Amino acid sequence: MCELFENYQMEKGYLAVVRGYLQGQARVAYPLKVILDKVADKFSQEKESKEAITDYQSLAAVEIPYPVGKHQTARYSLVELFPQTGRKHQLRRHLKHLFHLIMGDTKYGDLHQNGALSEHSGVN
Repeated sequence: MCELFENYQMEKGYLAVVRGYLQGQARVAYPLKVILDKVADKFSQEKESKEAITDYQSLAAVEIPYPVGKHQTARYSLVELFPQTGRKHQLRRHLKHLFHLIMGDTKYGDLHQNGALSEHSGVN
């Protein structure tokens, strides 16, 4: 499967709920620095950023009437994500770059948004 993906013979697709209204479809071509593992790579030197490309398409949007932080309502979008390259945490990092954090993401997401969604939806 990895070989098929690397040779562009198959496409991976993911669904994500993100904060805010992310509309339309577009390509994110934003290079990402290689994330070194604290244990396995502790003697490695920092590496240059690598090309990272993600295509996305908005599928739906919703506004829910409960306050989160400074906002009086919560807005979410359902998006389909298609990574064209395979960098570590690529989708999560690209959505953070767009300021549309993936809901439920504890590393790159927003703890206040995650907590509010969990509290009002019952989904952990």
